[in-house]
Amino acid sequence: MKQEEERPATTALIRADMQVDMVIKRYPQLAPVLLKHAMNCPACHISRFHDLRIACEKYSIDLEALIEELNEAVEGVQANQEAV
Repeated sequence: MKQEEERPATTALIRADMQVDMVIKRYPQLAPVLLKHAMNCPACHISRFHDLRIACEKYSIDLEALIEELNEAVEGVQANQEAV
C-alpha cells in the first residue's frame, strides 16, 4: 500500500469559504477590490451571511480570479509593511 503524499499547506490568506464581512473586517484594504468588481459587499448588511463563493455567484464574478486578486492585494500590503 502506497503512503499518501502530503498536500502542501495553503498559503492563501483569503479562501472561497470565508465570510465576506470577516474578510473586509480583517483586511479593510480589500473593500476597494470588491467595489472595483461592482460588488456592493462592503456596504451590504447580509455580507456576514455570504461567503466569497456565494457572493461571486450572485455577482457573476470568476471566483478563482477574485481570490487571486484579493490575496495579491493582501500580500502587497504585508510586503509594504515589512519594508517599513
